[in-house]
Amino acid sequence: MPSFEAAGLDLKSLEGKKIRVRGWVEKRGGPRIEATRSGQIEVVGAADGMAKTIVPKDEGK
Repeated sequence: MPSFEAAGLDLKSLEGKKIRVRGWVEKRGGPRIEATRSGQIEVVGAADGMAKTIVPKDEGK
């Protein structure tokens, strides 16, 4: 959570949205991907039809 907050990403803002998470799938009580950086998450189905990668504030310059 701290790394997402530092990147300016409120994870609750993703609620109800279709997202794509990049990472390794592990089996722990079912399929699971642990996202540790905000760049692993994209919002799918943006208004322009493209996926929108979430870039941390300090990396988007």
